[in-house]
Amino acid sequence: MIDPIEIMKQAYAENYQGSITELIMQGEAEAMAQEQAVAQEMGMDVASTPQEQQVGLTEGPPRPMAFPNTGGQDFNTMGMDYPVDMQGFDSQGGLVRSYEAVPPGINSIPMGPKVDTVIENPTQYQNGGFYNQKRADELNYKKDATNHLPSVDEETGFFLKSDEHPTFHKEVEWFNSQPNTAPFGPHTHNLVKDTTGFFKQHQWRYTPKKQLGGVSVQYRAGGVVERPLKDLSFSEKIERYRKSKRK
Repeated sequence: MIDPIEIMKQAYAENYQGSITELIMQGEAEAMAQEQAVAQEMGMDVASTPQEQQVGLTEGPPRPMAFPNTGGQDFNTMGMDYPVDMQGFDSQGGLVRSYEAVPPGINSIPMGPKVDTVIENPTQYQNGGFYNQKRADELNYKKDATNHLPSVDEETGFFLKSDEHPTFHKEVEWFNSQPNTAPFGPHTHNLVKDTTGFFKQHQWRYTPKKQLGGVSVQYRAGGVVERPLKDLSFSEKIERYRKSKRK
């Protein structure tokens, strides 16, 4: 980041007759462009505007992101789906503050007044991260009212979260809590580790049991006869169950 005081000193020394404010703004713009060029060479996104910094890594795939000119403001991980490492640098590029594996949902992460630029990097991003964002995008999955993405690929049964994801256990707890009367649960599917998936040794998957048995309620409003559970695809079973919970 440029030093406005140094710009003013240089302007007066050279008997500059123009606007000092414009000169400072020009210097800041040039410095910003230089920072963006360096970050892009490193394969990093740059959140330059207040709007971009507010969105941050809550949208798009997991990736490194730089936040220049932060003014030492606190950061947060609200609305994120994976933990991140955070590093705060001063105006000279020196490391001032560092956090590792900050989980989603943290409201205030102090950076301190000396921090000028913050770099966020998804924890273990180099190993594929904790959420299969690419597959979620292919399925056109969107965040729900709680600002979270689905946990499971409803076409294949593969978990979209690694077993290292901080909320992985919530999907498992939900699955294990389903009663035998539910159309989906431990009585209809197995929860198994499947190393052929995206997360390799950290990949889990729902697989149907050989005998699903039973049929859903035969008659509902309008007298529609529903297909037996054994004739439904995996995604159809999930959708039917979710519809039943909304009734």
